[in-house]
Amino acid sequence: MRRHLFILSVLLIAAYSDRQPEKSDEATDSQETYGIQDKQDTLVPPPPPQLVTPEFFQLVKYIDSVGFIYNAARFVKTYPEGQGEQVNIDGNYLFYVLSPDEVVPFASHKKEMDDLAMNLNEMDSLNYQRQLDYINRWKLNIALFEKVERITAYFFVEKSFFNRTGKGTYNDGLIEEWKFPDTQSAKDAAFDLSKKETMVYFNRGAYVCFLNNYMYVFHSRSAGFYTPLKKFWTWFADKNRATIPNKREQRKVY
Repeated sequence: MRRHLFILSVLLIAAYSDRQPEKSDEATDSQETYGIQDKQDTLVPPPPPQLVTPEFFQLVKYIDSVGFIYNAARFVKTYPEGQGEQVNIDGNYLFYVLSPDEVVPFASHKKEMDDLAMNLNEMDSLNYQRQLDYINRWKLNIALFEKVERITAYFFVEKSFFNRTGKGTYNDGLIEEWKFPDTQSAKDAAFDLSKKETMVYFNRGAYVCFLNNYMYVFHSRSAGFYTPLKKFWTWFADKNRATIPNKREQRKVY
């Protein structure tokens, strides 16, 4: 009896084993493909396009080291004309990618000059000529600036603003890096802006220089904030041998 039971058990096990499906080639291929896909998903994506030059980034790090820092809320409050797209680099430095309509040469100066030109026909001959001379003298050659490919800005304010350890006035400012297609385009724009900056940035002016195919504009909302701004401009120009346009020579031609 036991022998019969043993034989029956062996036969049942053999029959069950025969019914187990073998792994198909298709299933194996699917698993291998899935494994490859996993590796692809974990690949590091390519880095984003360079938004600031190493020279500009080095300047921002220097500004941070001498008692200034970015602050998004302060920027929104004090420079409402241009907010741009925020880009945080290295987790410590906040930049803004601005459109041409968000910077002074386009946002306010061009509009002012266009409005003055529209009013010419309403003036008598004497005021007409004065107005026309003013426009011809101070209006930017806007075609030079329309060549810009990207404008990246950095806003800074004194760190003492946050703990109120300053003297009640907290310097802030804005530095813009204008990227042009070539060096000549950057040079032309820098020279034109440099000889007219006192009227483009009315009652305060701006510090301008260019390096390779980039123009740099240092400005602030208040003439009283230009002491640190000039320091940063001088540091940048000296360290990188950037070209500072000769404003006196340029202003002879009107």
